[in-house]
Amino acid sequence: IHATDPSGRPLDFFRTVSGGGSFGASSLRPHIGLGRASAVDSIEIRWPGSGTLQKFAGPFPADARYEIREDRAKLAKISEAALAGN
Repeated sequence: IHATDPSGRPLDFFRTVSGGGSFGASSLRPHIGLGRASAVDSIEIRWPGSGTLQKFAGPFPADARYEIREDRAKLAKISEAALAGN
């Protein structure tokens, strides 16, 4: 994830997500904190099975949840209602 802090300094965040575990251990739904960044400039994902590099150009609001799937060209913002099961 590439972002920028309020002073204009670039920020890069790296995470590796591996196989999911039971009872929330090693979740396939990572929570990635962005510190003081208010927006995400871009997202890059290297999918381990295929090696595909997927890129999404922002800006995207930082205080949000997104679903990203290898088989889709766009990311989808997940609404709070969907998270609550409504």
